[in-house]
Amino acid sequence: MGEVTRGGTNHGPSSINEFLPPSPAESYLKVLKQSKAIGVATVLNLGLSMKGCQVEVPMTIVNAVKSGNFRANSQMVAHPFSVFNLPYIEASSMSNYNKIELDVLLTKGDSIPKDIAKKLTENKAKCPESTYQLRHQLNNWYGMLQICFGKDALLSKEARAWIDHIDKYESSYDARFKTVTDFGAKVLGLIDLTFFSVLRFLFES
Repeated sequence: MGEVTRGGTNHGPSSINEFLPPSPAESYLKVLKQSKAIGVATVLNLGLSMKGCQVEVPMTIVNAVKSGNFRANSQMVAHPFSVFNLPYIEASSMSNYNKIELDVLLTKGDSIPKDIAKKLTENKAKCPESTYQLRHQLNNWYGMLQICFGKDALLSKEARAWIDHIDKYESSYDARFKTVTDFGAKVLGLIDLTFFSVLRFLFES
C-alpha cells in the first residue's frame, strides 16, 4: 500500500503503562456511573459530539463499553468495540441512520472473512468510500478511545497518528480509493488488528 500504510508504533512497549494510564480515565468513570444502557449511550454520544465527532454509537458498542468488554477472544471474531462500527454520519442523517451496508461484502472477499463482514453489518458497520469519510471515521474512533482509555493512552495516540498520516498523505489516499475498491475496509481492518494485538499483549502481561 506504499506510503499510505503506517507501520504502527515504532518501538516495543516496556510496560503496560505505555499503553494505558495507571488509573481509569475520568471520562470512562462517568460512563460507569450510568446504571442503564441509555445513560451510557447519552454520555458517549455527548462526549463524542464535544470532540467534533459525527456518529451515532450503536447499542452493541454501548453494551461493550458499559461492561468493559473491549476485546474479542480471537482476531477472527467480529467484536462490537471496533472502528468499523463508528462510521461517519452526515449531520442531516444522524437521527435516522438505518442504512446497514458493508462495502467489503461486494468485494472478492480478499480483505476480511465474509462471516466477520456479515457480523459487522449486524453492528451497523460501514466502510468509508473516500478519504473524507475515512478521516471522519478514524476521528470517531479516536474520540471513543479517548473516552474509554484517556487521551494520553498509547491506543489513543496511535489513532491520532493515523489521522495525522491521512492529513499528510491525503492525495495518496485519494488515489488509492480510486483504484482499490475495498481500500477503506483494508485500512480499518489493519487498525482493528493492531487494536486486538495491543489488548492481547495487555491481557497476557
